[in-house]
Amino acid sequence: MCGSEDGTIYIRDMETGEVLGSPLLGHTGRVWSVAVSPNGRRIVSGSEDKTIRVWDADTGEALGVPLK
Repeated sequence: MCGSEDGTIYIRDMETGEVLGSPLLGHTGRVWSVAVSPNGRRIVSGSEDKTIRVWDADTGEALGVPLK
């Protein structure tokens, strides 16, 4: 997983580096950090836009409103 300057988050294959699925969209600033929950079901991202977002890892959908 990697965050981008344009506010997107890409999920990549660990062996090939290939992008898997569509990027996660929602941040309006550079994404500084990305983490995955221990059970692999949630992704959490922190951005220069001063928000933290929680995502469903299976669907890529943002969950709830951004934390400010």
